[in-house]
Amino acid sequence: MRDLVALEISHVRRYYWWTTPSLLDDCVELWTSSACLAFGDEVGHVEYAVVDLAERTLGQIDVALFNGLADAVRAFLSEHVDLATATLTGALDAQVTAGPPRAVVVRDLRVERDWRELGPAVLTSVLWDLRRIARFALVAPEQLGRVRWRPGQQEHAGLRLWAGLHVADLRDQRLLRPTQDVLRHYESPGVCGAVTTLPEEALRELAAVPGARLVPRMDAECVLEPGHGGADRRHCARVQIAGDEHHWVLWDDRGRDVVIRPQCLIPPPRRGGPALLQAVLDPDAEHPPLCAFPAGHSGRHQFEFGPPRLRPRIDFRTRGGAEIEVRYSESGIEVRDVDARP
Repeated sequence: MRDLVALEISHVRRYYWWTTPSLLDDCVELWTSSACLAFGDEVGHVEYAVVDLAERTLGQIDVALFNGLADAVRAFLSEHVDLATATLTGALDAQVTAGPPRAVVVRDLRVERDWRELGPAVLTSVLWDLRRIARFALVAPEQLGRVRWRPGQQEHAGLRLWAGLHVADLRDQRLLRPTQDVLRHYESPGVCGAVTTLPEEALRELAAVPGARLVPRMDAECVLEPGHGGADRRHCARVQIAGDEHHWVLWDDRGRDVVIRPQCLIPPPRRGGPALLQAVLDPDAEHPPLCAFPAGHSGRHQFEFGPPRLRPRIDFRTRGGAEIEVRYSESGIEVRDVDARP
């Protein structure tokens, strides 16, 4: 079985065994990040260089990058980076969140044919992981062309074309979107799943709530049941918890509101009385499952949805010498010849 839950990403720094990283004067590091199943099958990999935004870096770029890519990166850094102070210049500085004076340059992006639809998620997951060691990433259009993107998905994920190269702010939460889209498709727990994007001002306010326990996310996903109705048909997602206060975002086509409402503590049928009292007095103790939505929510309670959707699994087998794909999902079992797929 091949299950998305078993996917792992590992980061490895690479250099020849007979030398040391200082061969590149420590201003250019070569790394490879690999996405693999837990049992070893490779899904794809990203090769990249982490470069200092300093004058001395330019002399090492030709050693670390391919010819055409090296020329494009040298031109980009010369035009948009003050190499004497390792700071970005002009409008680019306003578009990229502050961070370490380093950049990630993608050298190669490969995804196995059977997993091509995961290419955007693999790339953006790797870039998001690098947000603590660099400020932005540069990706050449030909590298992005090696995976399958939906129309508009590159911009949706925060990859902007700038002077011939795609630039990604490594602290931009839009980098999480391709992975979230994949998980919604393959591992939906049976919730509504509608998404709203919170403005930066709302994110800052939620992060500043005294005693906040959650890191606010740019994209909030509705947790109510699919097709939820009721007097208030707005979508709903919890965006912060601080002490006994639960912050929720409610939205529809007419607008969006962030409100504070208590949690719905309705227990399953025949489990009321002492169970509900125990949950109120000691919410951290084990107790029968309660509804985790806000009080007065629309639609059914969380525990009334029934069994979660079956996670689609992909199994590769052989039939008459040809490799076939068997895909298990809530709609049944689908069999396709692997070699016949585009």
